Amino acid sequence: MRQPRRRSLKYRENEQLRCNYQGNDHRENERERNICAMALRRNNRILLQAERRRDAVVNANQIYPKNEQGRNTNEHNRRRQDEGYWQLERGKDAAARATRRTSRLYHSVEQFRNTEEHIVSRENQTYREHEQRADSNIRRSARLNIDYRQREQSKNTSQRRKYIRSIRTLDGRLIEINNRKVQLHTSIPEKWTTIRSLTILRISVRAYGCALLIEYLSSVLSLLFIQKFSAYGKRYFNAALE
Repeated sequence: MRQPRRRSLKYRENEQLRCNYQGNDHRENERERNICAMALRRNNRILLQAERRRDAVVNANQIYPKNEQGRNTNEHNRRRQDEGYWQLERGKDAAARATRRTSRLYHSVEQFRNTEEHIVSRENQTYREHEQRADSNIRRSARLNIDYRQREQSKNTSQRRKYIRSIRTLDGRLIEINNRKVQLHTSIPEKWTTIRSLTILRISVRAYGCALLIEYLSSVLSLLFIQKFSAYGKRYFNAALE
């Protein structure tokens, strides 16, 4: 059974304040009315809290009629709370260990990833070094080719100069070209020049004779061909008329 409520001093003061608030119909004293209302609300809160505590105690006494049993239950609750606290602490420790383990695993994974990145970066660096070496080799070979071409051009120009400087005239005189000036030197004696001129004259006469002979033979052959062609033509023409 629920015990009857005892009216305390606060409750009586609250009742008195309520009566004063309800009986005060004057509009002049608004401030006092507000103060009374605030005090009333505060006392109501205090009373509600006290009633809740009292109800909790009454309910506890109804569930556990004996104080010893309630005291034992309090002890059990304390022990249970201690056990729960220690279980929570153990769980916290386990969670901390798990976090440390996961952090170690994470650090190991990060270290492995960093090692892989280092390996990749090292490979990229070696690849770049190889590419740089290849580019340098290509540049060197191109430079060598340019040098080779320049040397070949210089050789060709020197050979051209030598060839130009070694031109000789028909009479055996040597021409030297130096700074666009032609100088003739009779480095060969006159005997050799006369012999050379005679040989050139003989060759020219023979060539002229050969040309005349070829022209004569060609004219004779052309006449023979024309005569034969005319004879065959007359024969065919006569045969066609008959």
